Amino acid sequence: MALGFVPLKVAGRPQLAVRADLLERLAAAARRSSKGGSLLPDDNLRRILDCDEEMIRSVLHGLGYRDAGRDGTLQAPGKASRRAGRRRGPKGKDKSVRVDSESPFSVLSDLASGKKRG
Repeated sequence: MALGFVPLKVAGRPQLAVRADLLERLAAAARRSSKGGSLLPDDNLRRILDCDEEMIRSVLHGLGYRDAGRDGTLQAPGKASRRAGRRRGPKGKDKSVRVDSESPFSVLSDLASGKKRG
């Protein structure tokens, strides 16, 4: 691949080579446009690469966007998986940490809780 070009592999399509600066500009514009998680490719995105709708969709697929609906919208990469994969601890669990009384950190624990050492 030539220097300054980024190869994009999209299933069922020949490999694309896009100039790195244009690809970065497109990715930034797509991120701004997909604040809600979905993106509808428009003329502003197509003008960046000077290409048709089919090509811009292929490039966006190469960047990780996926088909989201019949209206042509694309789902931003990682949006659904981040929410689904977020781990939360059990509710109501005591978050205090037990400190060994022989540890030098026990003084800090006592200071934080307001206890006086004897």
